[in-house]
Amino acid sequence: MASIMLVCSDLLNRVQLESSWKAAGLAMVNASQGESPHIIVLDLSPEQALHQIAPLKASHPDAQLVAFGPHLQGERLLAAKQQGADLVVARSSVVERVIKLAQAHAQA
Repeated sequence: MASIMLVCSDLLNRVQLESSWKAAGLAMVNASQGESPHIIVLDLSPEQALHQIAPLKASHPDAQLVAFGPHLQGERLLAAKQQGADLVVARSSVVERVIKLAQAHAQA
């Protein structure tokens, strides 16, 4: 199964997302411990989030980067795609989309 690295500074969102993915059988990794993720999930809420895309992609070139944010921030979501995010989704669908992506990765 695919491993996920979540980049999210909001503790409540972080706990909810990690719990959902762990319940689906996905593994969470910590890049600071030298683990390499298959999927990086980036919360676009913080102002600096868009500037994290290129460094994350550079440090984990084999990982797919999924950026998520409020659907009302269409320009920010588009900017994330333009900055190099592989997939950009609304916050409301990030759990399901990452699970599907992980399942597709496992079948590849």
